[in-house]
Amino acid sequence: MYNNIGIIGTGASGIFTAIELINNGFDGANITMLEKGKAIDKRKCFVTADTSCKKCKICSITHGCGGAGSFSDSKLNFDTTGRVGGDMAELMTEEEISKYLKKTYKIYQQFGIEEFKSKTYGEEYTEEAIEIMQMIKENPRLDIGECHTIHLGSENSRIIYKRMLDFLKDNNVNIIPNCEVIDIIADDVSNEILYKDSRNKGNIKHLSCDKIIVAMGRSGNKLVKTICDNNSIKYKNGEVQIGVRVETTNDIMDKLNRNFYELKTYFTSSFGDSCRTFCVNPGGFVTIESYPYGDKKLFCANGHSFRNKKSDNTNFAILVSRHFNEDMEDPLSNYVYPLTLAVNSLGNGSVIIQSLKDIKLKRRSTDERLKELDVIPTAKAYAGDLTSAMPYRTLQSILEFIEELDKIVPGINGDKTLLYGLEVKLCSNKVLIDKYGKSSNKNVYFIGDCSGMGRGLTTACSMGIACAEDLYTNK
Repeated sequence: MYNNIGIIGTGASGIFTAIELINNGFDGANITMLEKGKAIDKRKCFVTADTSCKKCKICSITHGCGGAGSFSDSKLNFDTTGRVGGDMAELMTEEEISKYLKKTYKIYQQFGIEEFKSKTYGEEYTEEAIEIMQMIKENPRLDIGECHTIHLGSENSRIIYKRMLDFLKDNNVNIIPNCEVIDIIADDVSNEILYKDSRNKGNIKHLSCDKIIVAMGRSGNKLVKTICDNNSIKYKNGEVQIGVRVETTNDIMDKLNRNFYELKTYFTSSFGDSCRTFCVNPGGFVTIESYPYGDKKLFCANGHSFRNKKSDNTNFAILVSRHFNEDMEDPLSNYVYPLTLAVNSLGNGSVIIQSLKDIKLKRRSTDERLKELDVIPTAKAYAGDLTSAMPYRTLQSILEFIEELDKIVPGINGDKTLLYGLEVKLCSNKVLIDKYGKSSNKNVYFIGDCSGMGRGLTTACSMGIACAEDLYTNK
């Protein structure tokens, strides 16, 4: 039995690793989890339609016990093909993906998911839903991702993750919030996690481990590169995903919301770039999240929804994927970060909001022009000009996608549509791992979004379970 397991991050992938270990006889006292953000009951975000981002030192949406998933609307997508939620098909067979998804749901059951779920979307389709799907399939530029979806809501998600974290504490897992991991040392001599603990005046501390699990989510993308470079762990450039958060009224989205809750739609632009819808939030709220960038912060749009609190709007992301394998080293540092910072600079230090109407009229949005529209923004953003800020190729691909979506969702290409930018998925470089998350260094695992292979909760959970399985079967 390994004496010590160190888990960097307390999001879904790290939590499910620890739970699966304990459920299979592992002593929780031998597990330490390090978290940059706050304890789950200390996490708060103040962004509303009336209140702008407070620019907290550490963003509670992206950091903290429970991970970003406990501040999302928690849609659990169960897709055995591995297409929805990342690139799991590169690591596992459909049979293996199905196995870990079943284990994922079983653990959610262990912590009371049945109390909160009301419906599983995608199990049965209405005639209207079938008609919509057929329209998409007949469009040569569109495609659809079909999977079962359970919506928990942000408030219910936090309850479940709080139960999970309490379970880990009750089983003697050492969870340390408010500490920042700065690197690891993984060689033939030792395996150590280096971190600064706010309780110890920021002095660097060392945690000795038999195995290190890197499970930091998307917010850890820069640290992942540092860890890999400093420890000769193999990786390759991942894809860059840049786009906008779209917000429109519920009446326009009603047909899709009723039949699918979250319809996964894919589109190929005239540039040949792959585009997709992501994180649909019926009756939801746009949020603004931040990521550290040297001595600055990057601000991006996102969205979530509650089960019991609804707005008059629906929001979703449109993301455009680009690959720079041949043209650029480290596209995150050399392209995505500077671009996001530039957009923030044009947005008075935050996210820009612009109406689709103003984009078509080739003018910037102002607060006065937004007030003239029959849609009320759910988040406070800077009324400005995305067309001055976003790359032409990316923006044009998004506008093409919206035009095509209008054939399925009449009105989405009209005056009730708002765009927030940027929305960026800070996907890590793809670490070269096996199906258990094991890297080229056999003592270091990368799981969840930070691995570059995952996107979304169920994928993160599945990767955590697979990682734990390797640890307790090959001890």
